[in-house]
Amino acid sequence: MKFWIGFIVLAITMFFSCSENAEPTPVTVIDGKLLINNDGWIVISSVQDDGTSKKDLFADYIPCVADNIYKFTSDKLYVIDEGQHKCKIADAQTKESGSWKLNSSSLVMRPAGDVPYQFTISSLTSDKLVFTYLEMGTNGIVKSITTITFQPASSI
Repeated sequence: MKFWIGFIVLAITMFFSCSENAEPTPVTVIDGKLLINNDGWIVISSVQDDGTSKKDLFADYIPCVADNIYKFTSDKLYVIDEGQHKCKIADAQTKESGSWKLNSSSLVMRPAGDVPYQFTISSLTSDKLVFTYLEMGTNGIVKSITTITFQPASSI
């Protein structure tokens, strides 16, 4: 009898612990080597969520910005290059460059001669990169969360 009670308790525990609605384990340490690829990354989605609604920011990107290529190098430098479409023919190929640093899942990008900005990498595989950043309001209240999803430029 004890065996059957134990078996039933174990079965119920396993059933509820394997729910598809379980929250994914948060990313805590990112392998920075996955950021580095020869072709770079291109944005495929950008969504802003203010807690009451979501806005597709990528739909508002103009073609010459939507195809920019983000490249990270092993010597901790990055460049954002123009893609196939340039906003102006005379524009330089590199729109921005600087250094990058990864600490756990926090990515800090320091543009040359400008103020650094910080993202949280919520997902990084060889096929997908997801940044999130918070826009803070007064008293430290989060106004919105923006999620930007990239894929390797070679797959476009």
